[in-house]
Parts: sequence; structure tokens; C-alpha cells
Amino acid sequence: MKNSSSHLDLIVPVRSLMDGKQRLRDILNADQRQELNRWFLQRLLGIGRQLPNLRRMWVVSACDHTLRLATDCGAYPIKEPDFEGAAQFPESRLNSALSFALLEARRKLAGDILVVSVDLPLAQADDLDRLCELGAASDGKQHCAIATDKTGHGTNAIFIPREGMLDFSYGADSCQRHAASARRHGMKAHVARIVNLACDIDTPQDYAGWRGAPAIPSNAITHIGTPKNARTLPLRLASRHPCRLHPG
Repeated sequence: MKNSSSHLDLIVPVRSLMDGKQRLRDILNADQRQELNRWFLQRLLGIGRQLPNLRRMWVVSACDHTLRLATDCGAYPIKEPDFEGAAQFPESRLNSALSFALLEARRKLAGDILVVSVDLPLAQADDLDRLCELGAASDGKQHCAIATDKTGHGTNAIFIPREGMLDFSYGADSCQRHAASARRHGMKAHVARIVNLACDIDTPQDYAGWRGAPAIPSNAITHIGTPKNARTLPLRLASRHPCRLHPG
């Protein structure tokens, strides 16, 4: 982060190498989904190591295979506690796991916090650093920065400043709820659409688009909520580092 001397901790939540990306089961078999989940995590942690001022990377998961891979990649594992109703309410499970991980990172004297979804195949270190810069304002106030998903309503990454807290609220329209939570905790909320961070892979359509389209320049950004200055940027799902999983 060019505008901050604070150390940065990266937190990555991962459901499971074995069971993640179930919505892709119509196009990828179990082995392919596992390979894809492994590739997502290895790639993101590799990008995380390129971040300026990075202090520590954390991976929170209930999956022992995931935590072993995280350790091999240089991250600190956080074993997700058992949450009542986790199977029936996966979004509540994610929110509880991230709250637990944030407290654990704070207990270990974390500086600024960057929470990033694992399934962002276009993300580059410059994109994550740009989000951190949005939160590293120099006006003496704490700033939270939120990167939206491709719809503009979900959340794919969040920058939380040193000593800042946030009530995680992933699910439909989570971006608006995260911004409201930041304000409740005394922070300014910056919401941005950073193109490469908006490209998450949830559905067969996402996967097909990612594998078939040309790449996007790194660090392209459109701010949300500033219509006079906003510039519409094309959203293409593509990969500079394609994983060879799908026949053909």
C-alpha cells in the first residue's frame, strides 16, 4: 500500500477443497472441482505474497485438506469452529467463520485486514493493492473499502483498517450491508467495482465465460455511487493462468 505504513494481514475463507463449487457439478466432476479449488487457493496465496506490507496470510476453513495446503503455501491455518445450522445456512457459516478469523488475527496483533474471496481467477496483486489504497486515506479517519461482485450487489473483497471491526453479512445484497456496518463502526465506506476482483466463479455460465474470453488489463476500476465520474467498463471473464480442467 503506497499510502500506508501499516502492516497488512490477508484472510481467505475456503469452504473445502473436496466439497467446494458444488454449483459446477453439472460441468466438472468431483476430481476436477477439487483441482479447481486447489488452484484457486494456491493462486490467490501466491498473489497475496506480492502485496506490499504483507505481514501474514490466514486461511479459515473447516477442511483439514484445505488447511494443510494453506500451510504448505505459507499461510497460517485457522480451524473453523463448528457452527449450529452450518449445513443448512452456508452464508451464516461463512459470516461466523470470518468473524472468528478476524478476532483471531486481531489477537495476533494484525494491522490492516484484507478479506478476499478465493474464487477470483483474474485477481492480481495490483487489484488488491488498489483496494487497500482506497481504504488507506490520510484524513485521520478510518476507511473501509469494499470490492463488489459482477452484479454490484455482492462482496468479493473487503479492506478493514487497523483496529476496525465489521459485522460480516455475506449473502444477497451483502455490499450494502457491509457498507452500513462499516459506518456503524465509525468508518467511512468506499464501494468500488474493480473489474478483476468482480469476476468470481460460481455458476457454469461464469466458468464458461472465464475460460472463453480475452483477458482484462489489471487494476481497472469503476467506482459505485459516483455517477458523474463513473466510467462503465466491460466485464469479461477470462484467465491469464488457465487451469486445464475442462475437456476441449
